[in-house]
Amino acid sequence: MTTIATDIETAPIEYTPIKKNEIYVDSYISSATGVFCLCKPVEKIVVYHGKGALLAHFKTKCHQKWLAQINTDPNENNVQMCKECVHKDATIRDLKIQVTNLQNKMVDYQLKEKRIKELTDALAEMRILLQKERITVSALQSKLVESSHVIDVEEDEYFDTEANEVEVD
Repeated sequence: MTTIATDIETAPIEYTPIKKNEIYVDSYISSATGVFCLCKPVEKIVVYHGKGALLAHFKTKCHQKWLAQINTDPNENNVQMCKECVHKDATIRDLKIQVTNLQNKMVDYQLKEKRIKELTDALAEMRILLQKERITVSALQSKLVESSHVIDVEEDEYFDTEANEVEVD
């Protein structure tokens, strides 16, 4: 993931012709990160590195046609509209990335929520089993206590009958 500072340092500069005497004309600009021109559709934008590449681009039919259109169209906002299109396309791309990231997080949360539900259900089952075990243990303890009373009573009876038998003699 790049940082904002890295993105700014590596982003190419957007070329805009300058206005001289009410006419837009080309003017060379320099950038270590390159220059891109708005004369092409956004999906076909090329970054030009070096003076020769940009000056050669200025001579292309596509660029000349775009420059002529800007100068003949009474709408002076053409250049600004081109800039806005590029920025809006970049914004749309960034928003799509954000949506994808949010969708991935949502899927992750849904998986975690499902796992929590599974664990909660398993815990509820374990509590039921534990309660049944406690009941069983309690019942066994009661039987054990009853058995020990029976044994105590039988021993008492045994000793009582022995004592009676001894006295008879």
